[in-house]
Amino acid sequence: MAWTTEKLIKNPVKFPIRRVYIKRRLVSGEYEATWQRVDVFDGVGRIISHGTVNIKIDSDKTSVGSFDIDDYSTRVTNADSLFNSESDYRSLWNGYLDHKDTLLKVEVALFDEDFAEYGLTTAFLGLIQSIESRGDDTAMIKASSYSKKLNEYLFADLSLSGNKTVSQILTAIFADTRVDSFFGTTTLSPVENVTIDIDTNEVFQSSMWEVIKFIAKKSQSTAFVFNDTFYFGTRDIVSTTPDFTFAGLGNTESDRAITIYGNPIYDQSGADKWYTKIVDTSSGLTAESLDPIALNSGKTLEVDLTDITSDPQKQDILDSYLDYFGSRRPSLKFTTPFLMMLLLPLDIINIDSPGAQTELNSGHYNASFWVGDSDTSGDVYDGDGTSASLDPDDRFIIESVLYDIDKWETTIFCRKQL
Repeated sequence: MAWTTEKLIKNPVKFPIRRVYIKRRLVSGEYEATWQRVDVFDGVGRIISHGTVNIKIDSDKTSVGSFDIDDYSTRVTNADSLFNSESDYRSLWNGYLDHKDTLLKVEVALFDEDFAEYGLTTAFLGLIQSIESRGDDTAMIKASSYSKKLNEYLFADLSLSGNKTVSQILTAIFADTRVDSFFGTTTLSPVENVTIDIDTNEVFQSSMWEVIKFIAKKSQSTAFVFNDTFYFGTRDIVSTTPDFTFAGLGNTESDRAITIYGNPIYDQSGADKWYTKIVDTSSGLTAESLDPIALNSGKTLEVDLTDITSDPQKQDILDSYLDYFGSRRPSLKFTTPFLMMLLLPLDIINIDSPGAQTELNSGHYNASFWVGDSDTSGDVYDGDGTSASLDPDDRFIIESVLYDIDKWETTIFCRKQL
């Protein structure tokens, strides 16, 4: 009987597969037709170390709606000058255009119990930004996600003016043939499809990327990029079925769940992103908690909605921010075996981690008291003092996933769904 995905991932003996490919630009500017494998070339392994892939909806976990361009790097052997510039006859780029904007793809998978490939997926898809040749016969390849191209193209190239909705702005950006060639899948669904006067703010003279970040905050929306997929929409995904269950200390059904490495870091206060008063600095409009204690304890978030043409739309944005950030949402960070890119931001998970529990008179000194089910074990102590007890019925929304391709592990930061 074939192993399940969970069993393969949690198996202590793993046989990971990592492959790196490139597509170079022909002298005509077009990309070559097929991918060229470079992690192994002429039968020689070239990769010294892989990098990490960080997929997130908040580049700063304490800021609302912040996000940035992700990157990836890998260190390779270069004793035979394969990764030198195109002017070197030994280089892979000799006869092609230079390294810049070469497509780079990283694939990952596992060998299963029959040594067949399982779970093959693209871990990173992006553009090479630079290759640094070093004096120790190595080279460092640095690449950025496709969103980097959005930072190169000016929004003014689209020749838009006047009042436009967020949807109209996004549609124009992703209909641009230069952008469309990189993104195969787009979800463009702003939470608040507000109307913005694009003639009144200098941001519309900057890059498409800066405009996307600007309108995301105006429309109370979240954006993230993964390979050739661009998402722009709500972060409040309603789901009762988790994509994965993770087993922490004390879990009694670990055969069905993926084990967490070490102890999870659980911020039960949920105060790092708790805003109980939202203020528009352009109009003075506010949305605030009706609980005076919460109002005194929480933070105030100021937003500038100058460019929104309608006061009712401004109030809708403020109310939307308060709906999501006006309550404490405890956060959780933990590391687990490599998940082969199976989880992304906004996916739902749960964690079964009640802690190590021992009988009341077990001899453990100064342990945390816990009242158990009187029909079963009665009162017990948490024998090792672990207090990060996580209920398997709780649901957590992922905000960032860091995939470490070298260490073959995943670090997840998530926030409790209320």
